[in-house]
Amino acid sequence: MTMFIDKKKLSDYTSSLLMQTMTILALLLLSGQLSAADSARIESLQIKQSSGKLRVSFNVSKQVKYKAFALKKPHRVVIDFKNTLAAKRVFKFTSTEGNAPIQGIRYSIGDDHSLRVVLDMHTTVGLLSRLKKSKKGTQVELILSHTSIGKKLKYAKKKTGKKVVKPNRAKSKSKPSNKKIFTVAIDPGHGGKDPGAIGLYGNNEKDVVLQIAKRLRDKINKHKGMRAIMTRSSDTFIPLQERVRIASRHRADLFISVHANANVRRSMSGSSVYVLSRRGASSQAARFIAARENAAQAKKLGDINFSGRNRMLKTVLLDLTRSSTLNRSLSLAKNVLKELSTINNLHRGRVESAAFVVLKSLEIPSMLVETAYISNPKEEMQLSQTAYQAKLASAIFKGVNSYYKRYIPKARYQVKSKSKTKPKSKVSPKSYQRYTVRKGDTLMSIVRKHKVTLSQLKNANDLQDTTIRSGQRLKIPNF
Repeated sequence: MTMFIDKKKLSDYTSSLLMQTMTILALLLLSGQLSAADSARIESLQIKQSSGKLRVSFNVSKQVKYKAFALKKPHRVVIDFKNTLAAKRVFKFTSTEGNAPIQGIRYSIGDDHSLRVVLDMHTTVGLLSRLKKSKKGTQVELILSHTSIGKKLKYAKKKTGKKVVKPNRAKSKSKPSNKKIFTVAIDPGHGGKDPGAIGLYGNNEKDVVLQIAKRLRDKINKHKGMRAIMTRSSDTFIPLQERVRIASRHRADLFISVHANANVRRSMSGSSVYVLSRRGASSQAARFIAARENAAQAKKLGDINFSGRNRMLKTVLLDLTRSSTLNRSLSLAKNVLKELSTINNLHRGRVESAAFVVLKSLEIPSMLVETAYISNPKEEMQLSQTAYQAKLASAIFKGVNSYYKRYIPKARYQVKSKSKTKPKSKVSPKSYQRYTVRKGDTLMSIVRKHKVTLSQLKNANDLQDTTIRSGQRLKIPNF
């Protein structure tokens, strides 16, 4: 059987198929170019030290979605940018003392135009991130915290050839307690899917308290010897117990949770300050407010699910094992309440106590400030004003500063240095041994265990009182 093929028809069919293929390829290339044109672009990268922290800033051409998180084994910080490209040589990096503990930067580009940047670290670091506007677009800023930042570092090579960072041991005999920066953890209440209370004019508690917290942070960071860290610096949801863990990771000396009160009675007004209750709420109102502030936890928004209000209150009612922590919390709260009375009426003339989840830390003196009633139309309008927010932040800061002056023993060293009279000769210890405080330890139990006097132990560690915390390193004198 003989088949005849029309050469003209075959040629027309081949040409048509070729045109279709070229059209598809052109469309694919065009879509890729449009997608690339629509992408954000990282123009530059800056790394600098500031206030004992390392700030890594990505300068981006426009608004960008990103996610930043830290990983271990090996230690690294990962930043995922959506629909983002990078300029050439933007990630060129040389490891120096100024950018430690970063040891390298690498990146990869995904098929969906996503960009992953990895900062390889010598050690674990605390991580905070924020998105802010800049003159040329947007800036994604990472704030890395670690004790080695700002210190002179040595890079020693192991047999593997990898660099290992080791802090220089200072030969100075200065006391370590003088070098420690007084750290205040500021916790703006609610956030993200939890708006908190909503005022008559539509102001959300989560937004108002974030602004007050930021102003308080700025005041603390300007004060010599102090620094502030925030549990959230944007409109994000943080579980209640995670807020306490953030403060503990940064070894905070104080924990301040900032809120705005609410009540069905719109005439209710005034500021209040709360500390954790050992036994129960100091009033029915305090019990109600604690239940409201803890409500996010009860709705499975956090790590723990509580089936009902009574069970929740029983769970968070904690017995403080260290009375000094509660005493310091009360001292701090009284200072702040006194300052708040100068700018607003007080809802009650005393510090109240209730079972707040965020005040549960056994180690950190803590308080919760109800700045005003957002349910009261007059106070809601005041809370939305920047000038009034600044006044509230100043009042809280003054209370913190009074606490700082009382409990941080700087004055003792200044008096000693100015004194011209020679001190009486004392028997100096022959040597010291190190001891790490364990859970349940008290200063008296350590004294008995190591057969030293209380004054010897306090002098060796520059302790003003008997407050110690789990994980703290003490020097035990040997005579």
